[in-house]
Amino acid sequence: MSTTDHVNAIVRQELLRLAELEESLAAREATAVPYWMPCPPSVHGRREAALALRADAERFLT
Repeated sequence: MSTTDHVNAIVRQELLRLAELEESLAAREATAVPYWMPCPPSVHGRREAALALRADAERFLT
């Protein structure tokens, strides 16, 4: 494995870790809201951030 491939794999892994963290924070925040109330915008923002991080991670697949 070349150095570039190794760095790409590390960056991809970190992006996926951050995406999981955002999903986890969104889920934790959403569970604090009663089911009949809408989720706060921050939950939607965290979920969108997770999607963007995963899309960026896909760019590092070789």
